[in-house]
Amino acid sequence: MLNLRSVHQADKRYAEMLDRILDEFRAISGMPPVIARNAGILISSPNAQVYYHADLPGQSLWQIRGVKRVYVYPPVAPFLTPEKIEGIILSGVEVNMEYAPWYDDYAVVADLQPGEMMHWPLHSPHRVDNHDCLNVSLTTEYWTDPIRRTVMMNCGNAVLRSKLGITPRSDAITGPGFWAKAALQAGVKRAGLLSKGRTASRPITFRLDPARPGALIDTPQNAG
Repeated sequence: MLNLRSVHQADKRYAEMLDRILDEFRAISGMPPVIARNAGILISSPNAQVYYHADLPGQSLWQIRGVKRVYVYPPVAPFLTPEKIEGIILSGVEVNMEYAPWYDDYAVVADLQPGEMMHWPLHSPHRVDNHDCLNVSLTTEYWTDPIRRTVMMNCGNAVLRSKLGITPRSDAITGPGFWAKAALQAGVKRAGLLSKGRTASRPITFRLDPARPGALIDTPQNAG
């Protein structure tokens, strides 16, 4: 799989397109202003899979070539629990989530054709199976102030639960309790205490050969 990240920073045409997409989203849904956004292109092999996971920002998937079967699950227990979303925040890893085949009975399932897109509720777990064909897709993600506050709240709850042994009782993103959690997570982050347990590094197994367009070079850990 090739994951071309932040293409809107490499080519202003993608940035303009992403801005138009998000402007239309806001016009249709009335969502708050976007404070950060990102776009990437996924090029994946026939029958490739993206395992069960959830993402922190708002997400959409746009199909350009090939067909993907997308499973989207409700963002509620047992599919998603506070502990699971807190684990993503603490570890930086989205795919280490428990999955059971019976979850599929509760999923929205769609075969995404070229020219179609899917957008799902915030933090909804999902997984993807490519059909037997090359797939090219555009991913878009965005942050609004409520999404940012939600992540801050969950990070504060994660610190309370994992570092202090306190079970959080609120998921509010306003009020004194929220701001106390925001200050707590900011302090822990500045102290570097969140980084010790993070395992988000993804090994680079190849690079493009600048002298041979289309050719790949194995990195040392993947050679041989």
